[in-house]
Amino acid sequence: MQRTVSSGLLYFLLVILLVEGVTRVYIVDRAFLSPYGELARISDNLERHRGLPKVAFFGSSQTQAAIATREMTEHLGIEPYLLVNASAAAGGPREMFYLFKSNRELFREIKVVYLNVDTWMFNRHTFMAEQQGSTAWRRNATWRDRLTFPTKSTTRADWILGWVYATWDQRDTWRFALRDWFRNPWTYNPTIVYDCFGRPVAGFLTADRPLTHEILVEEAKILVDSQMQHFEMNLGAYDDLAQLVAVIRAQGAEPVFLRVPTSPEYLAAKAAAKIDEDGIWLRFYERFADVAMLDLSGIILSDLQYWWDPYHMSRTGAMVLALSVVTDLRQRLEFP
Repeated sequence: MQRTVSSGLLYFLLVILLVEGVTRVYIVDRAFLSPYGELARISDNLERHRGLPKVAFFGSSQTQAAIATREMTEHLGIEPYLLVNASAAAGGPREMFYLFKSNRELFREIKVVYLNVDTWMFNRHTFMAEQQGSTAWRRNATWRDRLTFPTKSTTRADWILGWVYATWDQRDTWRFALRDWFRNPWTYNPTIVYDCFGRPVAGFLTADRPLTHEILVEEAKILVDSQMQHFEMNLGAYDDLAQLVAVIRAQGAEPVFLRVPTSPEYLAAKAAAKIDEDGIWLRFYERFADVAMLDLSGIILSDLQYWWDPYHMSRTGAMVLALSVVTDLRQRLEFP
């Protein structure tokens, strides 16, 4: 009896160690900042894209809302399938890298790839207030982070346990991975994410909502606090971007960084946060001096009709921005 119990405990420990090994080697690489299902949702729609695009846009929900590819193809006089918006909510460098690699077959004839970059992508602690330490944050969180970052005692205990046993840290990543692995291919029917303007915003950033200057000011402060809180440089984001640039060039395409306008209210809230933006972008331009940049962040659109919220453009705003992107595209590719 004692031998049976000992054998059972030994097998249990071996299973625990095996799962922990799989977590540290494989599962942690599936820990993304984007909410569960978002990357799969975009990938599923990209797999159903008809035709091989020549131009692709990657980024966060900011470019999901701001980049209307159908409007651009109308101005360029080309088929809609030649431009595709592959942006994902909360899509930073790692998420963009994942989506590009996962769909390289679709992008085998790609010529230009626009990569959205913004200040929050270089903060190690972005969105911490809402997520209490997302799996993406836990993936690189140090012992010091877990001991000193402001939070509740129960959450801190959770972080410390995750430091010892990574499988606990990545339990949500495991759960979502298992859902994907055991998904029934016969009944799975991904929803269409693209609206009639080519923006992957269906079910998101589309509802009509009352908007005033006061609402924008209030929401901008909340959003900036979430994005920029306890700002600490995320050097890994620069490395992820460098890998993505290298993969795009290996595909024979030109990478172009893209900065998108935000509302005046958002700009004011970000200025009040006193982030060292000059230092962030100085490091960025030094690292990527050989990569083109389309910087549209200086465009000021004050009218409420251009904004869905302080950070995301409305359909009207996207229509206006399309003209600037089309002008840049004409300089990089030949169109009829």
